[in-house]
Amino acid sequence: MAYDYDDQLIEAAAVRRERLTAGLLFGPDRLRRRWSSHLRVTLAGTCLAGLICAGCVGVSYVNASGLL
Repeated sequence: MAYDYDDQLIEAAAVRRERLTAGLLFGPDRLRRRWSSHLRVTLAGTCLAGLICAGCVGVSYVNASGLL
């Protein structure tokens, strides 16, 4: 199978992009950590932030309606 120079270049760019992304996300210990292990914490934080925002909107609606 002929291995074209363009294929080598594309593969090298993909590997470089993956390494840069891992370095940005995980810092110097990128081999020890995985993004998927932090997925649960990220989703929980996002849900908690959504609940807090919904609570603030609800309180502001009640205050604007003059119910409090």
